[in-house]
Amino acid sequence: MISFPANTDIFVCHLPVSFGCGIDGMIRYCKIILNKEPLSKAYFMFINKGKEQIRILWYDGQGFSLCTKRSSQGRFLYWPKNSNELCTVISFFDAQILFSGGELKSTKAKKIWKKIV
Repeated sequence: MISFPANTDIFVCHLPVSFGCGIDGMIRYCKIILNKEPLSKAYFMFINKGKEQIRILWYDGQGFSLCTKRSSQGRFLYWPKNSNELCTVISFFDAQILFSGGELKSTKAKKIWKKIV
């Protein structure tokens, strides 16, 4: 399981992305399509068109990392949708739920952290 720092922005991209572009393509996608700076130490979560894989891109100060998770049980059924925006910031807790294949709406939990400014 990947660990998300609680004080880092985590952007979830609402539209499916082709994963054939590799790490450089994902960086360009962040810059050009999402209009976000991938060097900002934020995490960017993407899902592929078939919803079988999730990718997370981040910069740690020394270089980029790209993590891929493929579902062993078919597809990730639940992915946030927003017709108004291409991506939104989600919480550390929500990112863990998505990465585990869970549904944000049905998960009930108390907020256990607050963002450090």
